[in-house]
Amino acid sequence: MSTIKERVAYLRGLMQGSGVGQNANEQQVWSELLGIMDQVGEKIDQLDTDHTELGEYLDAIDEDLADLENDVYDLDDEDLVTVECPHCNDLIYIDRNEILDNAEEDADYELICPNCNESFFVDEDDLETGCPCCEDEED
Repeated sequence: MSTIKERVAYLRGLMQGSGVGQNANEQQVWSELLGIMDQVGEKIDQLDTDHTELGEYLDAIDEDLADLENDVYDLDDEDLVTVECPHCNDLIYIDRNEILDNAEEDADYELICPNCNESFFVDEDDLETGCPCCEDEED
């Protein structure tokens, strides 16, 4: 008896077998309650199916987006570093090599947060931390 539909059917059988709700007034109330419970069970089953399909669709979109990012930006995972915006605490993923190649030696690098549009500076040490999501995969 794992699904709601099965439990409602079991309850219906218990009621018929035990004589609960045998007079006309009780029978009408119980019949209506069991009908509502049947509808709730059907809706929950449909929501569960929709949720599963939506999860599969979202996974497919995520994979397609990852492929698109790789094609457009041509980044390797080891080139990505994560910097936290000091204004909104959003994590920003950037290409370390692009910043280091275009910056002066011993200088701070100005970044603009795509979330809050505030600028802030990072130094070369901040760019050596790597991408935490990639580091987790290596462990």
